[in-house]
Amino acid sequence: MAVTLAMQYPAESGSSFDWDYFLNQHVPLIETALDVGGTDRIEVALGLTGAAPGEPAAYQAVLLVDFDSITAFYHRWRQEQHRIMSDIANFTNTQPEVQLSEVIARPGAKADAPS
Repeated sequence: MAVTLAMQYPAESGSSFDWDYFLNQHVPLIETALDVGGTDRIEVALGLTGAAPGEPAAYQAVLLVDFDSITAFYHRWRQEQHRIMSDIANFTNTQPEVQLSEVIARPGAKADAPS
């Protein structure tokens, strides 16, 4: 079962976010610590607007990391979680919302509804 780790950094009033550090230090740390490679994938998204045009974005940034299996994710995360989470204070004063999701559909592939 493929899984996606989503780390969403809220765009709260008074929050700060150092994009240079995030992109050039934190994302490479995650790539190395979680051994992202092969068919694993990492993406970074910039929050632009909320649900309706003109609304503020809910998140400053969203980091998505795909893994081939939940076993691969847990093995890597267990060993590196503290190092990754403690680095967050170096680029933002917010705490990310973290979610692990099972991938149930990909474009062009047959999808089964969750049970």
